[in-house]
Amino acid sequence: MKRLFSLLLVFLLVFSLAACQKNDTQQKSQTFFVMDTFLTVTLYDARQDENEIFQTVNEIARAIEAKASRTLETSEVSAFNRAKESYTFSPDMANMLKQALAMCEATEGAYDITVAPLVDLWNIKEGGPVPSEDALSAALSLVSYQNLTLTDCTLTKTNSKVAIDLGSVAKGFAIDKIVDYLTEKNCIAIVNFGGNVAVVGNRAEQDKWRVSVRSPFDAEKTIGKFTVASGVVAVSGDYERYFEEDGVRYHHILSPFDGYPSRNMCSVAVYAASATEADMLSTALFVMGKDKAKEFKSQSGYEFAYVMTMADGKSLVDDSENIFTPGRG
Repeated sequence: MKRLFSLLLVFLLVFSLAACQKNDTQQKSQTFFVMDTFLTVTLYDARQDENEIFQTVNEIARAIEAKASRTLETSEVSAFNRAKESYTFSPDMANMLKQALAMCEATEGAYDITVAPLVDLWNIKEGGPVPSEDALSAALSLVSYQNLTLTDCTLTKTNSKVAIDLGSVAKGFAIDKIVDYLTEKNCIAIVNFGGNVAVVGNRAEQDKWRVSVRSPFDAEKTIGKFTVASGVVAVSGDYERYFEEDGVRYHHILSPFDGYPSRNMCSVAVYAASATEADMLSTALFVMGKDKAKEFKSQSGYEFAYVMTMADGKSLVDDSENIFTPGRG
């Protein structure tokens, strides 16, 4: 029950969205529980086929979960993790893996999908406990994207114990597919998947969406807003999933470098055209910290804007397009 309540708070409070101040009398929403979080789709135009649209969105997300979930024994990811050497994925999953491994390389391992042994060891979802140094060392020996090679649709590992976790990319990948579908249907919509928010279409001529980013210290307050015509905002924060031991908070964003929860900041919000990239980047930048993140943005070739909130409450903005407006509320 505590877990569901926490997720509901994320769903309700990570973002508040508005495109204009008028009432939306035609607004219709449905919420589904997928990938261990909430997926909410809101349509802002009156449609006869809204039930079909909601159902298709749910099916898109569940189809990806069925392939990418590490907790489903029948998934492709689970099959690879059980494999001694290699596994041939479906073309769709190979596409996700290709993008994920490109991000691993671009970030020099700050983003790394081989963190599964660390995720299991910390067991954040069930409340820990903090692992021993010996256990951490053993798990870290298996963590490196360089232990993986993707050839066409076949992923090969250097050690049979190497395992992948796609929790930091699967929701973004699903959002991109959902946005493509909603665009094909000429929808005006918001997709909120576990706090990653995509906006689709324009609710009024020359109108833009305003996506407010919550404070990591107070769910009822915001640190500012992105004003955009399209695209996705993804957030990673130390308040999402964590446990406390001896007065110390241990959260779910684990550093592939030392195996511990990253202490560089409290939250990162990333805006990008691609939800897949935004999802991965929010994790990578959280691990990098402010200095390396700034250097990465200037050199990586990825196009995005970001806002970091540090432990002292200060926010750092890197936004060349001037789409983010700071302001607490």
